Amino acid sequence: MDAIYYKFLFENTNDGIYHIGTVWDTYEDFKLNFIYVCPSTEKVTKKDGLTPRFIADTYPLDYLIIANLSYDYLERVIGLIKNRQINTVIMPYFTPDQRKEIIYSYAKQEKFVSDDMQIFFVDPYQYLINYGVENVYSFLGNGPMYEEEDIWDGVHFDPIDVRIQSQITRLEGYELPVYKAGYIKAGYWLLYFGNYGDGLDSTIVMYHGSIGEDTEQLDSSLCVRNFSKLHQCYSDITSKEYTCEIKCNFMNDHDNLRRHNRDEVKKYINGTFLLGNMKVLGNVEKLYHRFAVIKEHVRVLAVPNSGALGYWDRRLLGFGMEHYKTYWVGPNNKLTQAEMIKDIHIASPHNRYMLLDEYFGVCMSGFLKYKNDYYSL
Repeated sequence: MDAIYYKFLFENTNDGIYHIGTVWDTYEDFKLNFIYVCPSTEKVTKKDGLTPRFIADTYPLDYLIIANLSYDYLERVIGLIKNRQINTVIMPYFTPDQRKEIIYSYAKQEKFVSDDMQIFFVDPYQYLINYGVENVYSFLGNGPMYEEEDIWDGVHFDPIDVRIQSQITRLEGYELPVYKAGYIKAGYWLLYFGNYGDGLDSTIVMYHGSIGEDTEQLDSSLCVRNFSKLHQCYSDITSKEYTCEIKCNFMNDHDNLRRHNRDEVKKYINGTFLLGNMKVLGNVEKLYHRFAVIKEHVRVLAVPNSGALGYWDRRLLGFGMEHYKTYWVGPNNKLTQAEMIKDIHIASPHNRYMLLDEYFGVCMSGFLKYKNDYYSL
């Protein structure tokens, strides 16, 4: 029953992206857990009485990626920080004045500002360290680019220029380390980051997917589906739930991506590309330059800022592998452009647009397994 299992969920929220990932390599007894959060730029009204899914999870997180600072989403993030063991937090760097601007704009609406919020915005780094976070990486700009020849596991971020670091030290009153976005290699999995936008518009783009797999030695299975309140879905993979993906095949309506099983396949297409709130319109070249190495590894793409006007660019349709199914995920709210959805469906019959709202989320799960293993799934 040994395999490399993975499960990635887009929570059923209509006001941004809440993405949960777990990779479990039973061969190496290695597990990777992360959450990526990015709110929409505008307030989206939620209906009363509906509770977000997966908030009861208590397992430790290796990485919490805060793609953009938003007061409303930060309330939930602080809940994670206070109630979960988190090893590493990754977020954009915002100056003290920019952090004040966020909290003042909220206070002007005559809304309650909790003590935790005030303390966080004064000094996010110290707040996180005080709650047991071991590593905090604040991004300003882009650094190392991933190359397929890189075989070394670990965190590959570069420190920012000494001159800029000195300016930040003066602003903060102490030496707060700030980094250029890079990548993390963890066994067969890659987390690859980009940092785009200025000031409060700064946002983190993230790709994750398997790398270095030998298709002659490894079999692959991949299942993508929507889920609703009618389905019991877990965000973690445990020894009791390792057959989750297989159960989906038998119990639910789904897309089981059989092309992965063909002999001529040279690589498995299971990557997820999260564009945060990047103003992609007119800036697609930046993504193609930095993420060229994973361009044809993208299976799921979360559209920028719900596909809002001024963010979507149809040239994003170049990501993914031609003639393979590609899934485009986005919250269903007042920001979402009908023109964007039309672009996606007209571009290829292999494209699917999957909505996130108060009722529906998206699950992508699968495994990589050595073909010569004695045990069978």
